[in-house]
Amino acid sequence: MRAGPLYLNIDNAPKANRAVASVLLLYFHLLREGGFSNDQTVYVNSDDFDPFAYLLVEVSADINLEVDQSLLREGAVIHMLCDLWDTVGEFDSDYLRQPSVKRILGALEQAQGGAIPESMKITSMLRAGESNLDYPELAQALSEIYQRYVSGRFQSLIAQSDQRSSLIVASPTVPPTTQLNLTKPTPNDRAAALRSRWFLGRRR
Repeated sequence: MRAGPLYLNIDNAPKANRAVASVLLLYFHLLREGGFSNDQTVYVNSDDFDPFAYLLVEVSADINLEVDQSLLREGAVIHMLCDLWDTVGEFDSDYLRQPSVKRILGALEQAQGGAIPESMKITSMLRAGESNLDYPELAQALSEIYQRYVSGRFQSLIAQSDQRSSLIVASPTVPPTTQLNLTKPTPNDRAAALRSRWFLGRRR
């Protein structure tokens, strides 16, 4: 058995697919509410996405086009930050005594912030204790992480999509079948299609 971080490949691709879907669901609620609020991780099934398991997840080359390793790693940190924000708000001066807070702070510190190094600033602020905690500063630090890693990721995807769309529209001399890749399938195309069916769990 492979030791170390969780490893995703073609053999457990459906698991990887569910994890990606879980992060996207979490990000949907963050985007809808404009940042970190309350109880945003309750929508995520822990059987599909355990942030501690995905903090340093590794994705093999055979599925890295379908499964974004950086998204999963960042999503794990975002999930933990959501839980920290909830617990701090609920327990106030007693938040450092909560087992969940101790576990999250320990995991982030051991991973040096994981895929979001700015999270180390959050852990340092929380370690100082409630009496030294500047809540507006904490909220600002979380907002900056949200803007860069959640909102920023989707803005980047939209910009890439718009760029591709404009390239297609700007090439009127290219036959539509070429633009849409409606050419006769090659053996490589058929192999890719079979691989995609396997990834989605549609085994025949």
